[in-house]
Amino acid sequence: MHRLFTDVEITEISMACAMFNTINRLNDFFWTELETEEYTRRQGNAVKGLSVEDIERYAAGFACTGQAERAQLL
Repeated sequence: MHRLFTDVEITEISMACAMFNTINRLNDFFWTELETEEYTRRQGNAVKGLSVEDIERYAAGFACTGQAERAQLL
C-alpha cells in the first residue's frame, strides 16, 4: 500500500474499514432491514429499469477515475 498511499491515507482507509465493519456488525446484531420496499419507493426506484450489468459498468468507472485523480497528484 505504501507504493500508492501515504501513511495518513493508509490510516484513513483502515479507520473507514473499521467503521464500516462496526456498522455491519451492529446492523446484523439488531437485524436491521436495510432497504425495504417502502424505502425503494420513496427513492423513486432509483435503479428501476437498470440491469445488474448497467450498475456494475457504472461502478467499475470509479476505480479508473480514482486512479486518474491520484496520478494528477504525483
